[in-house]
Amino acid sequence: MSYRKQFIVTVTFACALWAQAAWAQFTVTNGAGKSVLVVTKSSTKYDVSDGSRTIGSLKLESGKIGIYDTRGNKVGSVKKSGSDFALDDAAGKKVARVSSREGGWRVKDAADKTLLKIKPRDDGFKVGDEAGNSLAKGKKKGETIELSTESGAVILKVSGKVRADVTGVLIVKQFNDLQKAAIILAVSQL
Repeated sequence: MSYRKQFIVTVTFACALWAQAAWAQFTVTNGAGKSVLVVTKSSTKYDVSDGSRTIGSLKLESGKIGIYDTRGNKVGSVKKSGSDFALDDAAGKKVARVSSREGGWRVKDAADKTLLKIKPRDDGFKVGDEAGNSLAKGKKKGETIELSTESGAVILKVSGKVRADVTGVLIVKQFNDLQKAAIILAVSQL
């Protein structure tokens, strides 16, 4: 291979790696502007913190995202299956499923109870429960996604390159922060 072709291949590969590293790094701040969840790419994994301390890491594995605690123990995973994503615990038991439905998302627990519906709207997306009650609305503003109440009070802001609509999982109380970060990363990466 000529020097020129080798240079082009090297630059192309480096750009692809840079783009992958930039994708799905994100920061979540609460309504007061305090960082509450930060996901950053390191050489072999994504480090996850609560804004002040590391709470675990996520690793891209064959067709899934591995979830690890601060000691390096695997505590779960998110696997893609068609257009759905399954959240499993360390033993491989289903914790929840995130399904693509009607242009949005539906989050169900292991007992198949709907925890959350995320539906597209002209100005963003709506986050609601099974009964249709509004839990939040989301709007994308440049690289920031804002989740707020229907009256406009900011609940959370997400900065970074992630799928805007799936950030609604951040308000699911049944998931811990590592699980929320893994779902967002899986939907954005896999």
